[in-house]
Amino acid sequence: MYRQFDGYFFGMGAEIIEFIRHGKMVDGYPSNAKMGECFNGMGELACQLIAHFKRPHKDYNNPKKKVQTVGNFYIVPLDERNESFHYELGIRNGELYLTCDGYEVRDGYPGEGVRGVFELYPLTEENVILTKSSLIPEKKKGKVKKS
Repeated sequence: MYRQFDGYFFGMGAEIIEFIRHGKMVDGYPSNAKMGECFNGMGELACQLIAHFKRPHKDYNNPKKKVQTVGNFYIVPLDERNESFHYELGIRNGELYLTCDGYEVRDGYPGEGVRGVFELYPLTEENVILTKSSLIPEKKKGKVKKS
C-alpha cells in the first residue's frame, strides 16, 4: 500500500501501530469479532488495514463532518520502491512486528536523519520516541519490553 504523504514514523508508522496494538492474530474468530480486535491471518489483517485507512475521516474544512475521499492510499506493486519510507508488517516468533526502512526524524523534519531499518513494533521505550507517539509501551510482568 502506498500513502501519498505523511509516510514518516509519526504519521503512517504511528497510525499502523495504533490500529494493530489492540488486536491479536487468530486462526478462526468469534462471530461477534469487530475490526481491529482480531486478525484472522496476515491476508485478513492487510484487508482490515486497507479498510481502516480508506474509511471516512474528518473533513478538513468542517471537522464536525466526516467525508469519504478519493486518493491518498493506493495498492501498488512491490517493485515500486522509490519512496522515502517502506514499512514491513509481519509475524516473528508468533507476534506481530512492524519495521520501517526510512529516515530517522531529526530537528522535526522527516528525512533529516540517518537512513536505516527501524523496529517500530512491538512498542519499546526507544521506538515510542521514534514515532513521536503518545502511545504507551506494552508492559509484561510489570516491566517495559526492551528490544
